[in-house]
Amino acid sequence: MTRCDMVRPRSLPWRPSMPETTRVRGGQADSSSTGETHAAVNEHDGLSAAASSNGNGHRRVNPNGNGHHGRVKDVGGPASDGGQSFGETSPLGRSDMTVAELDATERILELARDQLNMDVAFVSEFSQGQEVVRLIQGDGGSFGLRREGSLPLKETYSQRMAQGGISNGITDARTDHRVIDLAPTAEGGVGTYVGVPITFSYGRIYGTLSCLSHDVNPALGERDVRFMHAVALVLAEQLELRDVEWKRRSLQVQRVRRVLGRGELAMAYQPIFDLRSEQPVGVEALARFPAKHPPTPDRWFAEAEKVGLGLELEVLAIQSALESLTELPEHMYLAVNLSPRTVLSSRLRGALGGVPLERVVLELTEHARVEDYEPINRALDRLRDRGARLAIDDVGAGFASLRHILRMAPNIIKLDLALTRDIDSDPVRRAMASSLISFADETGASITAEGIETEGELQTLRSLGVEHGQGFRLAPPAPLQDLVLAG
Repeated sequence: MTRCDMVRPRSLPWRPSMPETTRVRGGQADSSSTGETHAAVNEHDGLSAAASSNGNGHRRVNPNGNGHHGRVKDVGGPASDGGQSFGETSPLGRSDMTVAELDATERILELARDQLNMDVAFVSEFSQGQEVVRLIQGDGGSFGLRREGSLPLKETYSQRMAQGGISNGITDARTDHRVIDLAPTAEGGVGTYVGVPITFSYGRIYGTLSCLSHDVNPALGERDVRFMHAVALVLAEQLELRDVEWKRRSLQVQRVRRVLGRGELAMAYQPIFDLRSEQPVGVEALARFPAKHPPTPDRWFAEAEKVGLGLELEVLAIQSALESLTELPEHMYLAVNLSPRTVLSSRLRGALGGVPLERVVLELTEHARVEDYEPINRALDRLRDRGARLAIDDVGAGFASLRHILRMAPNIIKLDLALTRDIDSDPVRRAMASSLISFADETGASITAEGIETEGELQTLRSLGVEHGQGFRLAPPAPLQDLVLAG
């Protein structure tokens, strides 16, 4: 949504100190009011006796940035494992922004700081009774500002400005009785302050855009405040888009974590048959999820990967599948799906500890390009030494699976349904399948065809020499107790 107007909603927890409507026309901002409007500039002057000087009349506190206005509470930041915990941190967290987004936002802050000739410009968010600094441009450390630092709202300029206790601009904060008691004035050495609310299109006040200077700036005027309102409009558009995305990803995290925490993962099993005897020789474990959104298991795993929980969900599916191994007839194997990253994970080693791997087939499912096969092969060799077999899944669906075959020497090559579908009537598919069958014969691998849905496909694959297969023509996936597996 493109916002050209920002109108103050009728009911808010506090009243922003800004014009009733701020419009941007031709790169300039003008203001009109249908109600009370606070004066843009405060005329108080003087110096707070609590503020000490550095020789230039500036109060310098904690130049290393290890404080926020003298008292700091750390309220978040990047997750300790290098991932982003989208359900717990702000949409403006730097680790959750692209380089382009971060650069654009910081350029906007730099523009505001330079235009007003201030020492620092920053964006803060109102969150659970705190003002949390999300982005800083300029000399924030000299004011005790740091990203993700916070201060109780009641101790901030922003709260008083939003409630109408002070105006949007204060030319000399050092003797202004309305702010002299605040920590930013007494401990941060604020001389001049300008701040405006950042308001979303639906009326939510996200927080504020603020500029601070140690120097007193008597030239600060109403035009400067209008400029800040215009900048806040641009920031509000960006932040609202990020907020929508962050909320969406938070919901994704919650969905996946609910499955992980409650173990809400069911397994279905599709039998794999000897195509000559049509007797089952194994089953492939397929994850099934309790909710219909996302609509398919593949989408669930993709969503988990996107929010940094892909490994955890994949290992949970493997663990859930392995629980059924003892219920299978002894002559049958269990095939589980995993990605190259999971092969390298210590969590997989833990999940496979004590499992009779001679009855397990590891199906590598990743379509993405693998740059370094050596560590993956080393990890797989340890598992193959214990009896596990390796299958390359979805062969024929893309180049990545063909590279896997060449670099990993699988025991089983699984033909993707893109090859098996209509293979009885498509000579191109038959030719490609034949070449893969010949390759398997020469390398000592076996072939399993996926997605067999018609009698014609079954007969053609059988005539080509495909040993094993699975698909709805043979048996659909089902809970293990519903399958007839004796053979």
